[in-house]
Amino acid sequence: MVIEAVDRTLQDIRKVCKPFGGIPVVMSGDFKQCLPIVPGQGRNGISSSILKRSHLWKGLEKCTLTQSMRLRPGLEYWHKYLEDLGNGVLNI
Repeated sequence: MVIEAVDRTLQDIRKVCKPFGGIPVVMSGDFKQCLPIVPGQGRNGISSSILKRSHLWKGLEKCTLTQSMRLRPGLEYWHKYLEDLGNGVLNI
């Protein structure tokens, strides 16, 4: 996994055995929309490579945005559709 490679690299460069070599690292994104690419692997290979399955996940401080800044009056249906799609509620 890429994030684990970054962790090991920073530890090696700084010669510090702390996560990410003791450097604060900020990651962002909608993890529902950015699955890893694992050539030749099916669902199991992909799901075992997501950030939440990494040994680093439990030690990360997570901050969550709770308000959609893209939501404008009249687009509530679209917002709900995207949320349901991202949460696996829709059967598509």
